Formats: sequence, structure tokens, C-alpha cells
Amino acid sequence: MAKNRLIFQNWLVEIGYDPKLGGPHKNDIEQVSIDELFESGFDITQDIPSSQQINRSEIIQHAVKDALAKLDDDEREFIIRFHFMGEKYVEIAEKSERELYSLVSMHNMVIKKLKQYLKQFVKEQFSVEEPKQATCLICNSPHKKEIDELIIARDTKATWKHIIQHVDKNYNIKIKSPQILIGHEKYH
Repeated sequence: MAKNRLIFQNWLVEIGYDPKLGGPHKNDIEQVSIDELFESGFDITQDIPSSQQINRSEIIQHAVKDALAKLDDDEREFIIRFHFMGEKYVEIAEKSERELYSLVSMHNMVIKKLKQYLKQFVKEQFSVEEPKQATCLICNSPHKKEIDELIIARDTKATWKHIIQHVDKNYNIKIKSPQILIGHEKYH
């Protein structure tokens, strides 16, 4: 196989395969070069035709294209290179002159963005909802307001030990790590 060939064998493309309806399987999908991909009309800004005119696979492909169009240029280029072209982090880092760790971080962030962009579509098309995230001990506590006040009033130069002990003693909430309090303070 030539180096300039793409193998579509990742979730971004295979999302178009629904075993109940048939459709392309990764062994049946044509391999094309990146130039052929864009020449063949791979246009992320293309309007989505009405659902009556196209089949389910095309609807899914358009949803993925629409989600990709919402990414910034660097993110989109990374996804195309990594997922569509099959390049490795090292190859992308060399070509883009970016640090390897920043690409890994970008990848994680972009996947979260794509999941968010596609969440409603996946729910409507496949009746699949995002799994519930672990709940915050503090947010679920009837004493949330008091604990929030403790966190706000704390001495930022001191450790969390005093607050952890206070919450355990007064509100019977077992906090095993200060990261729980830090996470609550930062995200909730």
C-alpha cells in the first residue's frame, strides 16, 4: 500500500456504518489519497441536503462534516491528519512543528468538542444518551451552601486538611482527597 493512501478505519468515518441497515464496512471502504479526498468534494462547509433526499449514511457523514466545520483550522487539520490520514502524533508534530504533548492535549480537547457537537444528533438518530458523569459529593449534599462558604473563606496558603475534617465532622461527608474540593471549587 502506498504511503499517500488513506485508510478509513476510525470512529469518525465508521460512525456511518450501521450494522442494522447494512452499508459500508471498513473492509469495503475505498482507500484514497488526501488529494483525491478533497477533489472528490470533501467540503466541510457544504450545506446539508434534506434528509428525504439522502440515505442514513449520508446524513451521518454530513453531521460529522458539520461538527468538523465548527472546529478551528488547527484542530480540523489535526483530526484529518490523525483520524482520516492515519498519521501518528510524531509525524504530525514534525510537520506542524508542535510539541508532542500539545498534540495529545489538543486531541483530547477536540474529541470532547466533537462529542459535544454530535451529542444531540446521536441522541436523535440512535436514541443514545451520554452516560451520566460521576456526581459531586458536595453538590449533592444538603449542606452545599455551607461547604461553599467554607471553601470561599479558607486560607489559600493553608492545606485543605482543616476543611476536610470540618466537612467530615459536621456534615458526615467523607472526602478522601483534596482534589474533590479543588474540583468542586473549580468546576461547580
